[in-house]
Amino acid sequence: MIDKLEILVPEDVPKRSESWRGLDVRPAKVGLPYSFTMDADKQYALRIHFNHRTPIAKEKRHRKVDFTDTRLLSAWDVLYRLTRFFRIQEEQALSFRVARIDFAADVYGVPVEWFKRHCRVKAKRKPQSYETSKAESSKGAVTTLVFGKRPDLYRIYNRVAEKRERGADVIYANMFSGAPAPIVTRVERQCSGKAIPQELSTLGGLFEHGADAHPFPGLICTPTSAEGLADDTWSPQKWLMNIGLATAVQQFGEATVRVRLNRTGGNARRIFEKYSELLRSDSPGVTEEQLREVYRKGTIRHLNLPVQGRDGEIIYPQGGMTFLL
Repeated sequence: MIDKLEILVPEDVPKRSESWRGLDVRPAKVGLPYSFTMDADKQYALRIHFNHRTPIAKEKRHRKVDFTDTRLLSAWDVLYRLTRFFRIQEEQALSFRVARIDFAADVYGVPVEWFKRHCRVKAKRKPQSYETSKAESSKGAVTTLVFGKRPDLYRIYNRVAEKRERGADVIYANMFSGAPAPIVTRVERQCSGKAIPQELSTLGGLFEHGADAHPFPGLICTPTSAEGLADDTWSPQKWLMNIGLATAVQQFGEATVRVRLNRTGGNARRIFEKYSELLRSDSPGVTEEQLREVYRKGTIRHLNLPVQGRDGEIIYPQGGMTFLL
């Protein structure tokens, strides 16, 4: 699905003053390159930032529309809001540039710790992990993994913990019958500026190609299996190296261990190929192909994009998508 969307509207596009009337306009937050923010979050799930703080070329001047709850908006909802606040036709709105887009896929039953042990992102050499202490454990548990930095940043985090930290309600099936909250890990890629794929650089391109785009092109997830190992046949060296590698990855994460091995003159690829049998003897996780399919189906349903039915007829799943988590 698309978790966040920001659109640039050229400054010479006239606004509909009657739609802006009565809405909260305040000074923009420090750090934003705009002077003012029109806040219509509660009414229309968007904010519009305008009036550049510093002089820029006339042809580059714009207003930025920040959709605050994109996951609840279909493609029609997005176009409706743009045409409500600006005097434009839908065809013109489709040509507006995308300033930021966040791709997201929710994985059920696979904890963040699994991603820490078995995932990495190509060309992101500085992985970070954030830990939180649990009341029932002094060791804590990883809730967020971060790879890279903006304008192309990957985040893998515990969706339930993130919502609770924000004070949001966590609603799920069978919650009132005493069922525990499910394990939900969100895989997210935040793209802005030059990191946005060319075919998704306009709103029309996003609607046309968004579902088929590759949301996480740099993410590598190594398959795991819970089947038992015949480690009693291993040599002492292989046994010790397997335990050492699994222990290091458990503590630091696969991405960090690989970076450290390569930096100190080792060959991380060769070491993982020879001694990762114990490490990969783990609960089943998720593959890149499965993540891409979760994203694709979620985006089609979320944006209400047309799909071909069983009889060949073009249908629309349903507008918007309200997630329980």
